[in-house]
Amino acid sequence: MSLRTILRNLLKKNKEHNLPDAPTSNNKNTILAAAIVTSLIVIVLVMIISLRNVEKKRTLEESIQASAAYSAALEESLASPAAESSVAEEIKMNSAREDYDNLQKEYDSALKECNKAIKEYNSFLTDIEEFSIEGLPGFLDLALSSWPSFEDYYQAGADRNQLMGLVDSLVEKAEMVEIACKNVSLIAYNVAINDYNTIVDAYLEQAEKVSLDFLERAHTDQKRRQTITVWIRDKWNRADAVSRIRYTINETKELASLYVMALQLENPSGEWVRERLVRIDDITQCEAVREGKDPNGLLSLDGGYTSCTYFTTKTVPPGSVPGQGPVAKGTDGGGAIEVYATLEDAKCRCEYLGQYDGTLLYSGSYAILGTMVIRTSYRLSTEEQIALTNKIMESFTELYENEL
Repeated sequence: MSLRTILRNLLKKNKEHNLPDAPTSNNKNTILAAAIVTSLIVIVLVMIISLRNVEKKRTLEESIQASAAYSAALEESLASPAAESSVAEEIKMNSAREDYDNLQKEYDSALKECNKAIKEYNSFLTDIEEFSIEGLPGFLDLALSSWPSFEDYYQAGADRNQLMGLVDSLVEKAEMVEIACKNVSLIAYNVAINDYNTIVDAYLEQAEKVSLDFLERAHTDQKRRQTITVWIRDKWNRADAVSRIRYTINETKELASLYVMALQLENPSGEWVRERLVRIDDITQCEAVREGKDPNGLLSLDGGYTSCTYFTTKTVPPGSVPGQGPVAKGTDGGGAIEVYATLEDAKCRCEYLGQYDGTLLYSGSYAILGTMVIRTSYRLSTEEQIALTNKIMESFTELYENEL
């Protein structure tokens, strides 16, 4: 009979004896039955707990036995040559992977720095290529990644020195590019300085042959500059290098313009003078002197002018001065441009004209530009004489591209 059946019968009997009108002896039987049921329940619970503990113990023992068996099997498998080789290979691969990853970080950093140096170099060449400096090397290509995959690296023998060589080559290239950039900067700067010195020498030599006293922009106090072997600043700076080069080249261009201007002011042809005069609005007519028609008789004489051009102006009324044409009217009709072979001859002419300043023979203003004497009529007021002289000087010093 099962435990469940026993309990059910006991509870049934208890129910049958637990009647309202049962005698007192029946109550005792009920209490006894309840005690028996309670005891049985306790016994059942104890048995259940005991059975569970036995099951846990059995499970634990089985787990320990299985673990021991696994450990034994593992030890047995590890003890075999194939297992030892596999473990060793795995350790070797992990070590190689760690080296590979660390060196790849160094390589990526070196590649970045190398390309940064190359970009700096190319940017410098871009900044100065507008100056067309000859003898400079060309642009550099960016460095490309040549880092092997881990599989290729490991299968090839995991030579750590090979990876270090790739890193070192990039570091070395970056250093070489930076040095090259500094060297190219020095070359470009020194080329610019040498060009500047060449123009300075030519300009100062030409400035001694002509008079530029009335030209504010014609500075004649420039001096030669020294080339350099290293940058003055400890750390090379592309912006500083470009600034120095650009400044020097711009100065050279300005001096070159002054040099060309000084050249054209030295004993220009009579035709050149007349072409410049007719561009001035105030001047109405121009006429050159010739043999037999030279009021001063100085044409082609030793120390005389090589050409002389008379002109008339709107400010002096045509009928106010006798004569037909600018030469016949002389300087009274507007003025004249006397061209001399040398500055000394032009100065001598001005000294001669200066004798008549403040006298009845005063013929008007005079000024030297280049090797020319610019004369204006005494019929013009002082302000008009100065204004006309300035206009003539501006026309004579202007540089036209088709005449360079």
